[in-house]
Amino acid sequence: MKKKQIKLEVPDEQSVFLAIACTLTIHKFAWELNKALGISLGETSGVTINESCFPMLKDESSLPNKSIFIIKNRIEAETLIQKLENIDFILKFQGDFSNENVKEVVNKVRGIPSVIAAIKIDPSKIKGVKLIQNT
Repeated sequence: MKKKQIKLEVPDEQSVFLAIACTLTIHKFAWELNKALGISLGETSGVTINESCFPMLKDESSLPNKSIFIIKNRIEAETLIQKLENIDFILKFQGDFSNENVKEVVNKVRGIPSVIAAIKIDPSKIKGVKLIQNT
């Protein structure tokens, strides 16, 4: 008798990604985000690719059932997501954010004086976003 294999597929958690162009360092930008959004981003292990570690800060406790991550997209000559080479940071919101929540957060991020651009990313159209989908 043949054994039947059951394939388990776990769907990706609902995430919203923002591409941020900014003149600040990751720690100064995180401080501005903490102040603007009322969160508490803290250091965590980064994303390592090709012996380069891209710094990441996260907050999983300030907002119930929600997480916010910020990942540096460029370090020296390396870029985490190749198609977003002019982007400094990737901001990831994970959990049950409504469209209104996302719009409110985007407006607050755009209100930070050193932010040049804050653009919502469609993960299905940017290949490299899968690298940080499940961080």
